[in-house]
Amino acid sequence: MEEALEVLRVILERRKLDTTTASVEGELDAVNMYTIGKVLVIFSEKEKTLVQDIVKYLRFAAENNYKDGIIIVSRSKPSENVLDTMKFHAKNGVQFFTLREIQYNATHKELTGQVLPFAWAHRVYMPHTIMKPEDAKKMMEQQNVLSPEQLPKIDSQDIQARLIGAMPGDIIHVLRHSDTVGQSDVWKLCVSDAHVNVGQ
Repeated sequence: MEEALEVLRVILERRKLDTTTASVEGELDAVNMYTIGKVLVIFSEKEKTLVQDIVKYLRFAAENNYKDGIIIVSRSKPSENVLDTMKFHAKNGVQFFTLREIQYNATHKELTGQVLPFAWAHRVYMPHTIMKPEDAKKMMEQQNVLSPEQLPKIDSQDIQARLIGAMPGDIIHVLRHSDTVGQSDVWKLCVSDAHVNVGQ
């Protein structure tokens, strides 16, 4: 768990957020809870995290006035029902990670001294950045994009969207690299669910 907390601190630090960490006491069963800055982090100790567990976690957060983001960490991959629940709450700053997703790349740390999640330390990683509204507006004018909905979509539960803290409505700049054409810019609209119509 310490390793996962270390990676979460790196993730939040890259978002320019406070990473002061403290444990949290509560009446929830089978969890370990912390705050990293103002973000509530809940580690589920259950083998499977169910929808009713998510509902309990969100109720606890609301009752205790945690309004600046919630990260839920599960031991296993989410079921379709849990994934749908997380997509529904993505606009409220609720994020879901599996423990595996926030283990750091030990080889990368040994070579560079950096603690990064596997998705960022992979050799084919493409940097993703949430654009400021004014920069997104300028880009759309330059690219003759009339509406954000015209952009390619990235799902709110895509690992890259979750790592940078993207929420539905954010425009994300992706820097792609190709051995044949070099670097290229791509812009994507973050949506709750990329497999349904936008407008949620």
